[in-house]
Amino acid sequence: MVENDDFKKFLSIKTPVVVYNLDDLSRKLYELNQLIPEWVNVIYSVKANSNKKIIDFFKESNLIKGFEVASVQELQKVEKFYEEEIFVTGPGFSDDQIKKCMKKGHVYDFNNIEQIYRMKNVLKNRNIGIRMNLEKSELEHNKNDLTSRFGIDIKNLKHGKFSEFLINYNIKVTHIHIHNGEKDLNELKKITRLISEIIENNCLSNDLNINIGGGWEHILKNNLFNKAIIELQRIKKISNSNLYIEPGKALIDSIGYLVASLINKYHSKNCLNLILNVSAHNLITWFPTYPIVSNKNSDSKIVTNIWGNTCYEEDFFVKKLTIDELDIDDKIIFHPFGAYFKSNSKKLHDIDFPKEVYYQNGTFVQ
Repeated sequence: MVENDDFKKFLSIKTPVVVYNLDDLSRKLYELNQLIPEWVNVIYSVKANSNKKIIDFFKESNLIKGFEVASVQELQKVEKFYEEEIFVTGPGFSDDQIKKCMKKGHVYDFNNIEQIYRMKNVLKNRNIGIRMNLEKSELEHNKNDLTSRFGIDIKNLKHGKFSEFLINYNIKVTHIHIHNGEKDLNELKKITRLISEIIENNCLSNDLNINIGGGWEHILKNNLFNKAIIELQRIKKISNSNLYIEPGKALIDSIGYLVASLINKYHSKNCLNLILNVSAHNLITWFPTYPIVSNKNSDSKIVTNIWGNTCYEEDFFVKKLTIDELDIDDKIIFHPFGAYFKSNSKKLHDIDFPKEVYYQNGTFVQ
C-alpha cells in the first residue's frame, strides 16, 4: 500500500507524466540559504532544466544571483524574461555569436586560447572570461581518463606572450570559470590550488568573478557544505574575487518524478518482463533513475526487467530487480527525474517527452 499522500496523488493522474514537486524545491532552497554565506553567490545553470516555471521559481526565491547558459538558445530564453547577470560559456558559440553576445553587454568565457587570438580586434578594450582546464573529477570518471577537452591550460596564463598580448590589446580577464564535474573536498582542494595559481598572474582584473561551477550534490548529500565553505574561504583570503557556485542538479534533480504505466508483460527465463508506456532510451542519457513505488501492494515478489516502449534492444530502465508483481495498467514512479532528463531527451519513433505538471501545497498547479 502506498502510504505517502503525495505519491498517491502522483499515481492518480494520467501517464506518462513528469511531476515536479515545488514544495521540495522550496525546502531545498531554504536549506541552502541557511548554509550559504553572503560572500558566496548562487547561479542557476539553465541546462539542468530550462522550464520557465522552474527558472521563475529560482528567480523568485531571491537566492539566485544570476544564470549560466551554454548555448545561444539558452541565452535567448533567459535574456527574454530576466534581468539578472548571465554567465555565458560553452564551446558552441561561433565568433559572430560571441560578437553579438558582447554587444549586449555579456562577458563570454572562452574555451580555448586560439579563439581569443583570432578575435583580438573585436576583443580590444573589452572584458573577457576564460574557462580553465582542470582534470575531470575522480568521482565521475575513470582515473585513467581524467583529461578534459574543455578550457585553457594554466600554463598559457603564465606564458609571457599571452600576458603581453592581453596588455597590448587592453583585454581584461574578469571571469574565471572552473568546472570538472561532481565535487568532494579533494576536488575542491584541486580547484583552490588552481585558483591560487591564477591569482598570482597579474594580467587578470582586480575585480574578478570566479565561477566554481556545478557538481555539489555529493557535498550537500553528505553534509559537507560547511567544510566546503572553509575551502572556499581560502580563495577569498587570497583575492578580492566574487565567488559563484552552480548547485542546479543538487537542487532540482530530486524534485522530479516520472510516473509510467505498464502496457505489456511476459515471462522469460524465470524473470518477468514489463513494458512501460515510456522509453528509457529516450529519457535517460547522463544519469539513472530508479523505480521507488508502485500502486501494487502484493505478497508476490518476482525478479523483474523493466523495459521501455521502443524497438531499441537495450531500452531498459532496470534489470533483475525483485519487486511486487505488476499487472497491465499498474503504475510505477521513478525517481529522481528533475535534472538533465528533458534537456538530454531523444525522440526515437517520434515519441514525445511526457507531459509535465507541477505540484505545490498538495495540489497540481499550472
